[in-house]
Parts: sequence; C-alpha cells; structure tokens
Amino acid sequence: MAIVEIPTTNEFPHYTQETTLDGKRFTLTLHFNETDGSWSLDVEDADGPIYMGRRLVAEWPLMFRCADPRKPAGEIMCVMTSGDGSLPGFLDLGTSAKLVYLDAEEMGR
Repeated sequence: MAIVEIPTTNEFPHYTQETTLDGKRFTLTLHFNETDGSWSLDVEDADGPIYMGRRLVAEWPLMFRCADPRKPAGEIMCVMTSGDGSLPGFLDLGTSAKLVYLDAEEMGR
C-alpha cells in the first residue's frame, strides 16, 4: 500500500508532465486559472484524454465520477498541508498544496 506524492511546481501557470501511476504512464497537465484563482488537472494516456479540467479541491478525490476505464486504478487527491481545506492558490502548488496518488491497493481496488 502506498500514498505517493506527485511532483508539482508553481513556477509555471501551465505545464505538462509524464507520471507513472500503478505501473501505467499518464500525462498530467496542470493549469492555473487567473480569473477564479484555481488550479485544474487534465489526465491523459497514450490513447488520449481521460478526464479534463478537474479543479484541484483539497481533500477531494479528483477522479471521482470519471467513468473512463483507462483512468488510474487508484485515486489522485490534492492535500493542503495547512489542513484548512482551502483551494490551492498559484504559489501553493508544490508547497502547501501537495498532489498525491493513493495506489490501487491503498484504495482497496
């Protein structure tokens, strides 16, 4: 069982990275929306988009309601180290806002 931190940064308002989750390769794109001051996440695999524009909300399963069978076997979550449940702002990502992955075993799947 494992909870793994997905490396993130607040150096850029929009960036893409390759990440392996439960042995499968995914492309994660993070974008900061200046209008509402929030980060969002897109998840893709080699076959294309799986889940697009999911807002990072603290302590909420980001793949919740994603019916695509290609989605990660576990769950992606944003954890605020402040514990206040606030939305992560631009400078929070990679510092007080951690993107974590709860693997399939951790989720009982």
